[in-house]
Amino acid sequence: MMLWFARRAVSWPPMLGSLVAAAGVVALTHRWESLSVLTLPLTAVLVAASAAFVYDDPAVAAAAVTPRGSVWALAVRSACGIVTLATGLVLLLGAPGDQDTGGWALVLGGLGGGVLGLTLAGSRRQVALPGTVIAPVVVLAGLAPLVVVLFADVRSPYPLPALDGPLRIFWSTLAVASATLAAIALHRGRSLRFGSVVPGARDTRPATIAGTPPEAGARR
Repeated sequence: MMLWFARRAVSWPPMLGSLVAAAGVVALTHRWESLSVLTLPLTAVLVAASAAFVYDDPAVAAAAVTPRGSVWALAVRSACGIVTLATGLVLLLGAPGDQDTGGWALVLGGLGGGVLGLTLAGSRRQVALPGTVIAPVVVLAGLAPLVVVLFADVRSPYPLPALDGPLRIFWSTLAVASATLAAIALHRGRSLRFGSVVPGARDTRPATIAGTPPEAGARR
């Protein structure tokens, strides 16, 4: 059931397109290893952008009134997002050179986790395409530090070649905050249950008289 839902409900074309682009960037790194200071962060940003599309659902309001409710659907989508981030980590660790495994894991946990947390919160508020809005913002925000590094003598926030203590604390804090945001969105976000009315739809449930059990009102 979960695989059936994931195969049909998740927006795979933009997700896979971003992952293919990330793989292409890693391939360029194998050809020109000197570009790794640019290509590896770009790979991480593309992977995070790919994960953003996991919660896109044009029919989010209608999907929320299924018997399983919206929480189950969002949990399946979240699992797809985590798999996407794990795939991105494999791509990064497959790049040439001695890569900082823990460092890139923290970066994807913070950057990608933040994307998942924000898009999940948007989906819980029944925003139809949160990933489409957030993905380009993530790409710009993720690449902005690289531009600063090119023109100023500052430390890159990415593990090139490895994260130092303060950067590890930064990415770890961001990853924990992202996980907390996602947990709050799943726990406190109000989901529409089976039998509730979709916003904008007509309420066709039988009317009841005050003080009369619903079953009695249905028989009237």
